[in-house]
This record gives sequence, structure tokens and C-alpha cells, in this order.
Amino acid sequence: MRKAPAIGALFVSLSASVAAQQHASVPKEAQCRADADAWVISKPEIAKLSMQELAARHDSMLDCAKADPSWKSAYQAVENAYLTVMLDRVGNFLKRHDLWKQVLAEDAAGQR
Repeated sequence: MRKAPAIGALFVSLSASVAAQQHASVPKEAQCRADADAWVISKPEIAKLSMQELAARHDSMLDCAKADPSWKSAYQAVENAYLTVMLDRVGNFLKRHDLWKQVLAEDAAGQR
């Protein structure tokens, strides 16, 4: 049974759903800056958020970087903090479901 493609599709689907909600309107500079300031929290605090909220904040910061280029580096720093927690969580999921070995084997076989 090949779980990895299904998990990948689920992750992409979730991200696309959240991204579609975020792209409904272009963020305003003032809101972007307020969100970036409010969302600079510790990694343990970020880790308490749901995957859906992590993805929404990540995507919001990507949108803000485009809408307000003068603060791009600040948005990228916040976005990277949320992305790191998301990737940790996906990695833990792969390990819990014994899929990490499959990822490594497929990568070694050139399936990237």
C-alpha cells in the first residue's frame, strides 16, 4: 500500500484550500504589518497552532511580502518560522506512520 502519494495529495489539497481562502483579497499593508508583529511568537507557542492555522499564516505572510515589498524580509522571517513547524509536523507524521523509510528509498531511487 502506497501511503506517501495520498499523504502528499492531502497536504497539497489542504495548502491549496487555505491558499484559496487567503487569496480572496489582496492584504493591506497595515494589516500585514500588524499580523507580522503579532505572529512573532516562540516556537513552542507556534507549535500549539493547528496545521490549518499554520498554513494560513504562512500563506498570509507570502501574500504580504508581495503586497508590501519594503517589509519583505520581516514577512519572510515570520513565514519561515511557521514553515519550520509545519515541516517538523509532517516529518513526525511520516515517522509515526513508518513512511520515512519509503521517502528515503524513493529519493535514493531518483523519485524526487
